[in-house]
Amino acid sequence: MVRGLRLRVMGSTFMNFAVRHATLRFADLKVAILSGVDLSRAVLDGADLSGAVLSGAILSNANLLGTNLSHSVLSFAELGDATLSFSTMTGADLSFATLSGTSLNVSNLSGADLSFATLSVASLNGATLNGADLRGAVLRHAELVAADLNSADLRRADLLGANLSKADLTKASVSDEQLSTVQSLEGATMPDGSTYEQPTSGLPT
Repeated sequence: MVRGLRLRVMGSTFMNFAVRHATLRFADLKVAILSGVDLSRAVLDGADLSGAVLSGAILSNANLLGTNLSHSVLSFAELGDATLSFSTMTGADLSFATLSGTSLNVSNLSGADLSFATLSVASLNGATLNGADLRGAVLRHAELVAADLNSADLRRADLLGANLSKADLTKASVSDEQLSTVQSLEGATMPDGSTYEQPTSGLPT
């Protein structure tokens, strides 16, 4: 077990290393190489992981509240049921990552690559996904209330049962067919800039 505050390992390399349940609050892990590292249930709230490489890392059930993951590489990472609310993940690579049940409320994912990521039952209420790449992502039953999806690419994304109430979809790449499968669009701003109005016959087809 690794414990301590203000751990500084900037630029260090730890590959396929297990530090489950580690406490690394406010750790300086900028540009660290952590590919394949097992950090499941680790406490990393407030840590700086900007530019870090965590491809294939295991962060399931980890606490990353308020963590800086901007421009980090998390492709194929396992982040199921992790807490990432209030985190900064601008420009991060989360392609093919697993984020099922993950809390990403009020996180900044502007310009992030979430293509083919699994976000089923994830919570992204109030999250910023401006310009994010969500092509082929699985967002089944995800919560995206008041999320900013302006100019996001949602082509081929699975939105079945997703809650997009009050979400901003201005200029987003998403089809009416996809939107017909969501749970709610109440008060959402549609790709053409109009405000969604519930038709008497149900969601748009």
